[in-house]
Parts: sequence; structure tokens; C-alpha cells
Amino acid sequence: MLSILVTDDSSTIRMLLRTWLAEAGYAVDEAEDGQQALDKLHTSDGPVIVLLDYQMPVLNGFEVLRHASAAGMLPPRYSYVMVSAAVDEFPPEFLTLLREMGIQILPKPFDRDTILGVTRFLAARMGAVDAAR
Repeated sequence: MLSILVTDDSSTIRMLLRTWLAEAGYAVDEAEDGQQALDKLHTSDGPVIVLLDYQMPVLNGFEVLRHASAAGMLPPRYSYVMVSAAVDEFPPEFLTLLREMGIQILPKPFDRDTILGVTRFLAARMGAVDAAR
């Protein structure tokens, strides 16, 4: 079953995304830092869409993606969306990794329709049943 992992150090952002996605019928889990996200990805048993913040404690979004890529946590089983207010601060190496992994960037602030649209698109691309209403 497809699940969505919301990874952000802001409890407000996590709660908002969890609410929107759960109301749309998705199974949602949360991580408040990059290491928690990696730990959850290592134990996941189905396809996962990761909504990933860039600026987080322990491991930032760049570090999470480097570790995930090295561990083979790649499409089609895993899909990532970089959701960040720091898009202008991304280092060139990070932008290269995003391109190589085919990761979409959604700048903050975002809206419900955009989040749900991207999630539906990725779920369909992953071949998962779209639970969204």
C-alpha cells in the first residue's frame, strides 16, 4: 500500500500536510528530521512518496537524498518531492542531485491543491492505486 512520509522539522507543517493527505485517503507517516526519515524508509514495506524539507536538524534534505540514493531507495518504489522555503539557497551539487533523481521542487508556501495534485501524479507514476478522492 502506498504511504506518504512527511519530513519536516516544523510540527505545524507536518500537521497541515498530514491533515490534507489523510483527508484525501492516504496513509501518512511523519519524521521531524532527516535521520528519522531514513530510518522509516529503511523499514517501509511498500511504495513511499516522501515530502522532504531541505533545512532540518540531524540530516538536511540533501543528506537524506544522498543516503537514500546510495542505499538504492529510488523510483519506482520511492518518490521524493522537495518542499522548501530555501530554494534560492540550494547548492549547485544539490540541484544536480535533484535533476539526476528526477525530483520535483515545491517552494513554500504551498497550497492544498498543489500538494494533492503532485501526490496524485506521483502515485499514478509509481503504479500505486490513487486513494485520493
